[in-house]
This record gives sequence, structure tokens and C-alpha cells, in this order.
Amino acid sequence: MWEEIESIDWAKYRLPGNYSPDIFPLLQGLADKDYTIRWNSASVLSDVLQLAFERTINDFPFVIVPILIRLLSFSGIPQKSLVVGLLIDLVQYSDVTDIDSLDESPRRLKSIICKGITEYREILQSTDEPGLKEDIAYLIEQCSR
Repeated sequence: MWEEIESIDWAKYRLPGNYSPDIFPLLQGLADKDYTIRWNSASVLSDVLQLAFERTINDFPFVIVPILIRLLSFSGIPQKSLVVGLLIDLVQYSDVTDIDSLDESPRRLKSIICKGITEYREILQSTDEPGLKEDIAYLIEQCSR
């Protein structure tokens, strides 16, 4: 799985300016055994996703969502709630109502997020990670609206 993710041209999704971290190591950080590395990776990814979506800079949010959904199925992710937190951030961005009604980005983003509904339901039934059931239930609820 990592080889396929690494093969993406991540440079194409860099943010303009000084704040443009390398995405692939951040994704790998979500699978790290060290909690601090996982948390920092999720935090930086959240910031980058917010900036990319708010500024409509590139398609990064649309490219990363299927990867995040795949990571939820990957047994090497020790804290899936961090990945779900990123998806929740994105589904909340997609719910913004003051965006130009001609802009299809929010609807497109929510549609891509909701394609993971089968994976979300499987996790809901099988997880014992603290807090994850509640987060997944929220994500499923957002997809049904």
C-alpha cells in the first residue's frame, strides 16, 4: 500500500509559500508506533487540508480522502481515530453554507468522503478503540444527510 501512495506526485499538491510540508511522511506518521508522531502528523495534515480546501488551491483534499479511507482498513494504523478526525474535519468543511452556490467542491468532497460508508460501518461494528465508535457514528450520520 505504501508504495502506491508514495508513487503519487505529491509535489503537485504543495501549498504555495513557506508552509508546505511533505505529505507522504505525514501519512506514514499516522501509522507510527509513537503517539506524538501520529498526533503531529494528523495535526499538520489537518492544517494543510484546511488551507487547501479554504483557498481552493488544488485537488489535494479530493486526492487524500480515498487514501484516508484505505488507511482505516490497514491493520498498521494504531489509532484510527486520528484518521477519522481528518475525515470529520473534511466533511465539516463540505458542510459550509456560505460558499458560492456555483462551487461544486463541497458537494464533491462530501460525496468522496461518503464513498467510505461501508468501511465506516465495518469499523463501527468491530472497533474497541476508545472514542472511535462515536466519531464513526458522527461520520455516518453526516453521510446520511
